[in-house]
Amino acid sequence: MEQRAQEYRYRQPTRQRAALWLVLSTVLAVGLLAVLIAQWAAFDLATRGVAAILLIILLYTIRAQLARLTYRCRILPDRIEVIAALNNRTIPWTNIVEVRRLNLPQFGRKPAWACTIFTRSRHGNPAPTYLFDHQLDQAESALREIVSATPHAQHTNI
Repeated sequence: MEQRAQEYRYRQPTRQRAALWLVLSTVLAVGLLAVLIAQWAAFDLATRGVAAILLIILLYTIRAQLARLTYRCRILPDRIEVIAALNNRTIPWTNIVEVRRLNLPQFGRKPAWACTIFTRSRHGNPAPTYLFDHQLDQAESALREIVSATPHAQHTNI
């Protein structure tokens, strides 16, 4: 009997918060870009540098929120598939050498954590891949499934 894929995604409040941050970041990025284009000649080198850094930070924020909105994690019998904006990955269970529950700074009542897996890089060193955090719907269940599918891997802080 073939096992069905289990799919996980972020909860609705998390996606709503991500959508809000995405809209705010996009408005700020477009406004900053418009000011830069209109006033480029009037700015000195330091102001141009700070504006460029702010624009880069906003672009990374936009990318992160877009990924959170579109994120899907499919756990299959032979692999895990991560579907996100600009970054789709398929990782066979045999490639995973470590599963780590990484503690994050706590801002609320619940402890914050992230599931990170390590795979072998081309150079033979373990390379981390952040899979999801505690805000994923049924995050504990997803972590348990990943741990049970990787008995050959090291499990840290599980």
